[in-house]
Amino acid sequence: MNNNLSIKAARFILILVVPIIAATSLIIGGISICSEYAGLIREVNKRYRLSIMSYRNLLNDSSLENAKEVIHSIIRDESVIFAVIMLQSRNGRDDEEIIFRIGHAEGEFNGLDTSDLAKFLERPGKLLRSSLRNEVYPKDLLKEIELNNNKIVPPFLTEREFEKEIPEFVSAKIETFFNYNSVIKELEFSRLYELFKQSYYKTEKGYRLKQCSNSEKKKLYDFLYSSGFLENKVSVFPHLEKVGLEKSYLFYCPLYSRGPDNEYRGNVTICFSFTDIIKQLQSRVVIFILITLAATSIAVAWSIFLAFAFSSTIVKPLRKMCNRVRIISKTEDFESLKGTQYEKLDICSGDEIEDLAKDINLMTENLIEKSKSDKQLLLGKEIQEKFIPLSPIKDENIEIYGFYKGAKGVSGDYFDYKKTDNDCYTFIMCDVAGKGVPAALIMVEIFTLFHTLCNKKINTAHVVQNINDMLADKGFDGRFASIIVLTLNIVTGEMRFTSAGYSELFVYKHKLGKSRIFTLQKSGPAAGVFHSTMLPEPYHEIKGHLNYEDIILLFSDGIEESRNGKFATDEKGGKYFEEFGRDRLINAVDSSLKRTPDGIIRNIIKHEHLFREGAQQYDDLTLLAIMRKR
Repeated sequence: MNNNLSIKAARFILILVVPIIAATSLIIGGISICSEYAGLIREVNKRYRLSIMSYRNLLNDSSLENAKEVIHSIIRDESVIFAVIMLQSRNGRDDEEIIFRIGHAEGEFNGLDTSDLAKFLERPGKLLRSSLRNEVYPKDLLKEIELNNNKIVPPFLTEREFEKEIPEFVSAKIETFFNYNSVIKELEFSRLYELFKQSYYKTEKGYRLKQCSNSEKKKLYDFLYSSGFLENKVSVFPHLEKVGLEKSYLFYCPLYSRGPDNEYRGNVTICFSFTDIIKQLQSRVVIFILITLAATSIAVAWSIFLAFAFSSTIVKPLRKMCNRVRIISKTEDFESLKGTQYEKLDICSGDEIEDLAKDINLMTENLIEKSKSDKQLLLGKEIQEKFIPLSPIKDENIEIYGFYKGAKGVSGDYFDYKKTDNDCYTFIMCDVAGKGVPAALIMVEIFTLFHTLCNKKINTAHVVQNINDMLADKGFDGRFASIIVLTLNIVTGEMRFTSAGYSELFVYKHKLGKSRIFTLQKSGPAAGVFHSTMLPEPYHEIKGHLNYEDIILLFSDGIEESRNGKFATDEKGGKYFEEFGRDRLINAVDSSLKRTPDGIIRNIIKHEHLFREGAQQYDDLTLLAIMRKR
């Protein structure tokens, strides 16, 4: 039996290990090749970009004589096929001064080799310009030249340009302003940056310009120039892909006049040969393939040796493991067993392994029974409650009282408040759809955004919109949140609030001695269903006023949907679970002997507890009451 088991173990290990080793070696080799490929492209791209920028910097006066000296420096580079410097005419004519030279590198671009390009040297300026545009320059390059020549703001920016390159230029520019203590410039520049960010919308391929006026387009163009982005932008044609290289590429850089007028003075275009780079890359790929094959062969041979060596000694340890598993299967501590190799096994082999499988099955049954204690969820529930401020606030101007009691484990119910200045408080009530860990994690995201966006100049619609877009961008399947964000000036009584999914506002009116429910005319949809750019109307900030001694009551749907386990019958004879409901809630508020936030909430909880009659709590109970005091 031992010999049979040893052979079976060796065969099993080989079947399992050899494909894994082979696949791992091939994957690692492929990743290494791709990494080497991408690294080489980045290195070459960076080198050539820096090269054309250095030549651009040498053209400090845009004079024809200086340009001729610069272009002679360019063509001395052994990787240059040809170079073109176009200078905008200063005499008002609609033409350019063109300097065209052929370098030492052999190659072609757009179907033209060095012998074809040599003919361009004999052509006069206008014919040379026409030949370059019609025979050499791709359409995308002509479009970019036209945009720069006419000071037209780019209609499209890549994700890297919009999210990384432009913010880096902006940060450097603002830091320069700061060093010179030019606060006014910094503020104006920052406002232009905000206008720029709002003027583009994101698509699958990048960021596209919205419809805007000519004056705004001019401001956007001036901003892109003043930030340094347009002046230092280097474009590559065709685009450098991560897979596959062309034999040559055009690198284009615009020239602008020195000074505040940001006049477009021309461009530098250099065609670099990638022939040597492709050969270098191919040789590296061959080396990597050989190394991968050699490593795979050695690993397979070594695994065969280890498989037979291991299988010859596996039977005796297995018998010891069976005895150990029998002991572990009797333990009651679930966490000490979770994640071990004894968690699950199902084998019918007729040898010692079958005995081990039976013991592991017994252990698994015990673990399932012990898992009912759900220690981790209870701990998560305690941690979640620390995010919710349950300590009441009482001072001469305001009184705040909150209550939270979770039903089962963690959930998505959440309320919070923050004092944004001496006279204002900001409040949030949130009910994330669903229960459990996903809802709790979304609640933590909302907590973070709320505290990040709360400041002296808070706009409640802005807060709700950011929370909505965060949920929509994350793409939580079937997850949304009902949210209301409210600010209260405790001196003037002015309220500003924005609702996403809350259609009513519950207020206890002190002078009337009873509750009033106000319908919110501009309530937006629940957050997270659609991105704000897809909504028919943006989230609105609603203004209101809170009188002295009046109390605002914010709550999640767990109060009204509380159940006592009994059934009620509707008009058609259908049965449904009896719920606490709106009428009982109003009665609990109006019957409170102590007309304060804590008195009202305590009375609501008392009525809800009596209504349930000992039945298990169905949903989380979350309430927040705010009273403006004299």
